[in-house]
Amino acid sequence: MEKEIQKLFNLTKEAFEVSDIKKTANKISEEWNYSLTSTKISKRNNVIVGFNWGAESGAEYKPQVKIPKESFGDMYRNNELGSFQRIYEPLKGFFPNEDIENCVQTNFCMFRSKSDGQISDSDLKLSTPIFNKLIEVLEPIRLISFSSRLRDYCIENNLCSDIKTVNIPSNKRSVNVAKGDLKLGIVEVPIYFLPHPNAKFTSESRRKAWGFCFDDIVKPNNRARESHIKEFYADFKTNKTAQDLTGFKEGYGQVIYAENGNRKELIRVMHSESDNSKHFVFGGFKKQLDAYDEITFDDALNLVTLYPDASWSDYFKEYPFGNPKLFKANLKLDNLLKSTNGLLVYHHQMEQVLMEFLECSSTDAKILRKEFGKKKERVLNKLKQRKFNGVSLFNILTERMICDFTFPANWKGAYLLYKTL
Repeated sequence: MEKEIQKLFNLTKEAFEVSDIKKTANKISEEWNYSLTSTKISKRNNVIVGFNWGAESGAEYKPQVKIPKESFGDMYRNNELGSFQRIYEPLKGFFPNEDIENCVQTNFCMFRSKSDGQISDSDLKLSTPIFNKLIEVLEPIRLISFSSRLRDYCIENNLCSDIKTVNIPSNKRSVNVAKGDLKLGIVEVPIYFLPHPNAKFTSESRRKAWGFCFDDIVKPNNRARESHIKEFYADFKTNKTAQDLTGFKEGYGQVIYAENGNRKELIRVMHSESDNSKHFVFGGFKKQLDAYDEITFDDALNLVTLYPDASWSDYFKEYPFGNPKLFKANLKLDNLLKSTNGLLVYHHQMEQVLMEFLECSSTDAKILRKEFGKKKERVLNKLKQRKFNGVSLFNILTERMICDFTFPANWKGAYLLYKTL
């Protein structure tokens, strides 16, 4: 990733040299320059996106040449987030601590200015490909923006798809909130536009704005909120008769944990919208585990990734590997899916299959896998056109899948479980 970041620094420098904002700064004898991020970089996390970096009159700003070592959480604790100090606590109401701790903070435009009005459309066109490349490196879960100008720019220039908007009354004003997918070439990333923390809106209107953006994504993430987790750990301390491995429920949340000496190690935290056994199984983890005479690391991975739906994990014992009724591509497919008894379960398996049979790069395979999950016509048609003995790759893959999407493998949970056993 270091080489990719260095390329971004070089691209930013080249763009800034020909930018309108540099000419503006030179005319008024200011040295503003540019930056990429204010936090350390981590992949597959939330990314906080502003419009551009600010500057004060008379202050000298050097070009950024290194990525900071401080996390978003470090900066919050050191009171270095500026106006974003005010978003840390609201974020905790929707996301687990680790997702907030490791947020990446950046801007759509990498150039500094005293006001965002000094950034021209030409400057934005220079910045857009740099921002896109940064997002490709970060592979974020979602983008969260508090800039009304960025919201308007993205919507007016058709940079977003599936846009949903709402106007929320706030005294004599209204809060304009939007969410959708930011289009970055063939990749789309969820983006949410919230009111700036310095904007003067009522607490109730802010609460509704945040709810509009995030209420529908918390529960599908299969994580209990922090308050649930605190309750679980409080109960762990008093639960002296805990089995070596068990499940523990609280409301609609559940923790799977392992006893390792005097330590309790978290394997998985889940959250469900309803107390419905079809969606969420309470207390069945050890029962499923006991069904194995011996457990391999692959078994542990399959179990902690797919639990709590017992019907899915049963596939690994009942689904016959090498079933003659299955469509066949070649032995390479069976070898790639050997750890899951011939089934296509995980993100990494899907990407390996696509790389093998479509002869594409790992980056392209990841993009195609994500688009497959979204049922994008482009990738579905591509898979349908690739034939093996008259059978499309699309039919081969969908027959091997236990549902219509793949899963991220829970490597950490599998390691803790396997080590404990």
